[in-house]
Amino acid sequence: MKNLRTTALLLLFVFIQTDFIQANSPVEHLHFRVRYGIINAGNANWITQRTTYAGNEVYHTRIQVQTTGAIDRMFRFRETYESFYSRQTRLPYFSTLNFRHGRWNYHNESTFNHEALTVHNSRGDSIVNIETPVFDMVSAISHFRASDWNRLRVGDVIELQTFHMDRPSTMYVVYQGMEEISIGAGRFRTRRFVPATDMEEFTPGREQVILWFSDDMNRIPLAIRVNLTVGSFRLEFERYERLRFPLRSRIG
Repeated sequence: MKNLRTTALLLLFVFIQTDFIQANSPVEHLHFRVRYGIINAGNANWITQRTTYAGNEVYHTRIQVQTTGAIDRMFRFRETYESFYSRQTRLPYFSTLNFRHGRWNYHNESTFNHEALTVHNSRGDSIVNIETPVFDMVSAISHFRASDWNRLRVGDVIELQTFHMDRPSTMYVVYQGMEEISIGAGRFRTRRFVPATDMEEFTPGREQVILWFSDDMNRIPLAIRVNLTVGSFRLEFERYERLRFPLRSRIG
């Protein structure tokens, strides 16, 4: 169960934002297939759109992940993530997590006050003090993808202050260079990254999660591999309904 919850947290490191469609219209809409070995295990779908929240111009991202088929009959996995975050700073105003892993259920709504450095959680009706403004996991990837990757060198580490499942934490992302990969949607040039929650336990070659982003202006998460004790899950980009730029990283 711990591995599945960690997997869910790190799978979140794929969510999208862009800047060009009118309010309440999707700015990016992607579809993914989840596999366990050669078995089709589920799918993921998310939409980001421009809207307002409490008078602020924001992006609203809604993500849904679910198991299907035989895997769903053995272990039902449902997750919904929502985040409203600033178009300028990418800092969140409000986020929701709603999980169901087998018989385990989790629901929490977080309201962020970055001036007072507090986060209110609906779960337990608690207020958490934070030392610095934080991203939820959805807005963290928005900030990450908007950063300057051209200056990255192999081995560089990006540090993100995040808030997930009731508490603040630090997320590290290690850059591992360029790589060409083949998935069902084609062959692509990518940039490879590895997220980690503890750099002291990070060992190259023994990564729990590997992320491949398209090497173009879209920076689509094309593939994610999650290594488990037995086997691995792989999430692969399947198709899109909206993209901001041509998919120039596709080479075959």
